[in-house]
Amino acid sequence: MVGQLCLLTAKKQIFVANIDEMTIVCGKNSYLDSLKKYALEKNLMVVEVCAKLESEIRSLPRDEAEQYLSGYTTYKSGINDLVNTGYTVLDLITFYTCNSNEAKAWSAKNGTSAKKAAGMVHTDFEKGFITAEVINANELIKCGSYHAAKERGAVKLEGKQYIVRQNDVILFRFNR
Repeated sequence: MVGQLCLLTAKKQIFVANIDEMTIVCGKNSYLDSLKKYALEKNLMVVEVCAKLESEIRSLPRDEAEQYLSGYTTYKSGINDLVNTGYTVLDLITFYTCNSNEAKAWSAKNGTSAKKAAGMVHTDFEKGFITAEVINANELIKCGSYHAAKERGAVKLEGKQYIVRQNDVILFRFNR
């Protein structure tokens, strides 16, 4: 009942701390330390982002941005950390679909069945679901191609009750 009300106070929370370069270099910031202590007491997560640094690296080409960031040995992209933390807090996973023209990433709640995941791609896929051809993305990369992965037996056929896992690449078979 309470879950249906969509109350703001019942929503999952993440603290995002906008830190400065000096905090990155020396690792000391009394405000950040207080926030981390509070978050720990409340079982919440804190993500540190240096908005100024993020803005600077976004304006650089990728190789220059990586070189620039290497000067801050203890800092990795706070934006990436924020996205990953968001996925963790919201209990989401990413699965992929692909065809000869495109590859696409999909977000799903952890514990989603193959049939429900098919419905996220297209409602007809869920209605006429037959089976799912599944391979982990890292395994697919090792094999070099989907065809090579099938020849090696790395692609598994799964039914509608299969629980989709992080980094699954799925080809849905369905009946129109």
